[in-house]
Amino acid sequence: MKTIPVLLFFTTLASIAVAQEAQQPAAGSPARKAILDGLRENEVVGRLGSEWKAKVIFSHVAIRNLKGWAWVVASPQTEDGKHIIEPLTGVMHEKGGRWQVVEFISDEVAPADNPEAAYRAWCAQFMSRHPDCPAKIFPAKFD
Repeated sequence: MKTIPVLLFFTTLASIAVAQEAQQPAAGSPARKAILDGLRENEVVGRLGSEWKAKVIFSHVAIRNLKGWAWVVASPQTEDGKHIIEPLTGVMHEKGGRWQVVEFISDEVAPADNPEAAYRAWCAQFMSRHPDCPAKIFPAKFD
């Protein structure tokens, strides 16, 4: 009889742990669309659309979101593929039902002598400025 409360305890812990993991919204899902629409509304992406005189879509998309925060990597391009740039990488936050870019990762991370150390330093600085952002959205390694 005592095994049931112990089993229930561990089942509850497991479900809490799963609930705390970053989610990867599926292609075509409302969550992914909302995040990418917010990215599309960003000033940087808006300028690309104006320069290209075309709607910006995204390829090579990776999203990790949790508790209204998201780590996003996406390559802006035109639908016809004539224009494409390197991926934008950064953090977004949902406010009032809309996703907004908080900050793109520093341009100094990738070319650093030690990109992994530069990435960890950038994440630490970001978290110090935004302590309510869950650390679990950040990938363990910089790609």
